Amino acid sequence: MKILYVISPIGLGHAARSIAIALELNKMGYDITFASSAKVCKFLNLYGFNCMIVHNNIPDFHISRKGELKRTLIWMIKYILFYKRMKKIARKIINNWDVVISDEEFAFGNEAVEANKKLVFISDLLVTNFATNRFSRIIENRTNRWFLEFFKRVPLVIALEDYFPDYSNIKKIYPIVRETSRTRDEIRSSLGIKPSEKVILISAGGGFAGDFIYRYSIQALSSIGIEDLLILMVGGEKYCDAIESNSMCLPFYRDMHELIHASDLVITTAGKTTIDECLVYGTPFIAIPIKNHYEQERNARKYGFRYEDIHRLKELIRSKINSGRINHIENKVKYAIKEIIGYLEE
Repeated sequence: MKILYVISPIGLGHAARSIAIALELNKMGYDITFASSAKVCKFLNLYGFNCMIVHNNIPDFHISRKGELKRTLIWMIKYILFYKRMKKIARKIINNWDVVISDEEFAFGNEAVEANKKLVFISDLLVTNFATNRFSRIIENRTNRWFLEFFKRVPLVIALEDYFPDYSNIKKIYPIVRETSRTRDEIRSSLGIKPSEKVILISAGGGFAGDFIYRYSIQALSSIGIEDLLILMVGGEKYCDAIESNSMCLPFYRDMHELIHASDLVITTAGKTTIDECLVYGTPFIAIPIKNHYEQERNARKYGFRYEDIHRLKELIRSKINSGRINHIENKVKYAIKEIIGYLEE
């Protein structure tokens, strides 16, 4: 059974949870080929998977230096054009595969439905709420109606949020994150972290939208006065020289879930995958959403954070760094695999 696993090219969060699923399917002998952008494919190749580059000229959000989402109407129009272009590409290659699994890649998902292919669609997005004016609201309302109809037509939806409707084809299973075979102490030892050190991990995720989080975090940490502190920063390497404390800067790290497990506090934007990895590995976190990014603001609000917390980071860091581990929750990747296998083997 040949599986085409298509991943949204926005950030690396979709790819990280897709790896968690694909590794399990791979153990069971399923033949998986991924498809996404060059950046995502490079990440997937590190896990030994083949990946076709199908996405290019991906529309980016415009984020100000202060971390505010701007020009959403322009992004919406660009995304619609991008979606139509991706549909044409999907139509050319979809019939070469027995099964399509899609993590929030709607063009390939829709073409799989139209071609009556076996389709598993994984998503934490049901509708969007980016509109800021009358014209963008008209576009978004129409798009949201399409989303709702699409989810009714997909044979199996793995929903990563509770607000999805209770349709028989929708299975609410979350969080889904990568597993680690190493203990926290083993990971820390491999990185040369002293047992006594408190580790604060700063990461904006796999995209460029969270650049602001590095600047504000470094500013807050510059005079915080925490003894035996190691600042671990992944991405944002241009800010490394601004860190005055004991620090470790990594331009990229494949197994971010392990760094999260090894850390005492994570400072990040409010992307779902990073938050889920913190919850599964019991690591306290501060999740600052991009302002006006409804999805990130929703994620942050669920755990008591909002954009304005960026201005009280020092207070939050002092509170969280001494709070100890949080109660971890179960990784549900095995439950997702059970549903997927059951559907594929029907």
